[in-house]
Amino acid sequence: ATRFAANVQGLPEAVADADAAAAERALASVAAVNEDLDVIAAVSPDGRSLATLSRTADGITPHAGERWADAPPVRAVLAGVADGGGDKHAGLLRLVDGSAVLVVAAPVRVDNALVGSVVVGRRAGKIVDEAARRSGTVVALYDGSQARIASSDNSVRARVSPVAVGESRRERDVTGEAEVGRLVTGLDVRDRRVGTLSVTVPLGSAFDAVRQTAIRLGLLVALGLAAIVAIGALLSRNILQTVRPLLATNRALGRGELGARAPVLGNDELGELAEGFNQMAGQLEASYQQLERRVAERTEELQRLYRAREEFFASVSHELRTPLFAILANSELLTDPMLAPDNPKEQAEFLDTIHVSAQQLVTNVNDILDLARADATAVRLNLADVDVRTVLEEVTASVQALGRRDDVEVTLRLPAGVPTLIADRERFVQILLNLGSNAVKYTPSGGRVTISARAVGDTVEIDVADTGAGIAADVGDRVFEPYYVVAGAGQHGHPSTGLGLAVTKRLVDAHGGTISYTSRPTGTTFTVRLPCTAPAAPTPTNPSPNPAGGVRIQ
Repeated sequence: ATRFAANVQGLPEAVADADAAAAERALASVAAVNEDLDVIAAVSPDGRSLATLSRTADGITPHAGERWADAPPVRAVLAGVADGGGDKHAGLLRLVDGSAVLVVAAPVRVDNALVGSVVVGRRAGKIVDEAARRSGTVVALYDGSQARIASSDNSVRARVSPVAVGESRRERDVTGEAEVGRLVTGLDVRDRRVGTLSVTVPLGSAFDAVRQTAIRLGLLVALGLAAIVAIGALLSRNILQTVRPLLATNRALGRGELGARAPVLGNDELGELAEGFNQMAGQLEASYQQLERRVAERTEELQRLYRAREEFFASVSHELRTPLFAILANSELLTDPMLAPDNPKEQAEFLDTIHVSAQQLVTNVNDILDLARADATAVRLNLADVDVRTVLEEVTASVQALGRRDDVEVTLRLPAGVPTLIADRERFVQILLNLGSNAVKYTPSGGRVTISARAVGDTVEIDVADTGAGIAADVGDRVFEPYYVVAGAGQHGHPSTGLGLAVTKRLVDAHGGTISYTSRPTGTTFTVRLPCTAPAAPTPTNPSPNPAGGVRIQ
């Protein structure tokens, strides 16, 4: 309001010209806009009142006789005293009519030159009455000398003790027969102490209100607790009715009754829980059935492996015992003076039988050692550049020798440009010999075995095809399992131990390749695919106790 009054149109010029009538008209417009103001004044530079308006019950009227030069806020403004709050100054004053007023004085300037001041204020009595009405307490206002200048109740003491800046003081007093509590604090306007304010309240009525509030609050809490307990009991009963079937279903599942299901009694969270529980029970039942199937399959597989092992040991015993008996029988005949033949030709036949039986024995033992070494640890490879054409020609020559013995034709088909492999030459030869001899073994007399190779991308594919009876469709990859013997074994009188293909697959895997076969009633073709680059280093699954890889019988 002081800023508005100091800058209202026409007032600065009226103050500068000491035009009392113009100043009064300007102040009247300020009073009309600010209805809360009780006093408005324009003051000349020497502190003389040019115009003073006072609001009464009859309206806004001129007010004469005020000596504004004696008012500290006005003196401070006219003297140009600066403070932290700017150039406005406030204070509590007594007018000539005896009323106390809280005023704020501000400078009036024209072209930044001080030409006077303007004063606006509210009567202290109205301020304390309004505060008392709003708070329901007794409010009193004291000036800088701690003398009472306004009070909402005349029973309040006339003077109070001063209060330090930034502090408040609580007091207990007896007024008449009532005990009261009083809070005394400083009244600071724009960071300047202008007076003291006290607020008084009867302690009995205050505590009665607190007690009544506490009683009401206690009753509300008690009612709330009772309602919570009742609602909790109902909810608990409802939840238990829903949970009991879940517990019964859970106990039934625990007894192994996997077909038990919980009833779904609603669409709420418990119903969703029951549905989830039933879904879990269904999954458990399905998992149990799947587990039973897997156990049955595994048991059947173990039984099959047990039978295969028994068959293997029977076959190995036969294959080892037969050449051993032949060696022992012929060696005894040669060393017995009474039975040894005198004919050199007959002696040569005995020695040839011993040699062939020994070779057969060595072959069987080598197959067993190769399989054992491959199962115990990763196959060790001595990698080098291998000329595929040269190796195939050598292997074909060896297989042809076996084929001539059994009246089986063996041919080699090699296109131009077969690449070089990075492989273990000895193991590569062993792979081809196993496949070639196996093909001859299962090819009837008059049949044919064809060995061929070709380059496919960065791999070499080698086919060994025969014209035998083929392999049944339900055999699958079991042909590569140890001890497994394909039906038809024993062609040309060469029984099989079921180790050749198992060893071959492990050697192919060690080279980073693959082996597969296709079979028809008119024959079988085994295909080996080997990469032209070096395979990744194998990781032993069970380190061999012999770092050298064991001893191979030659």
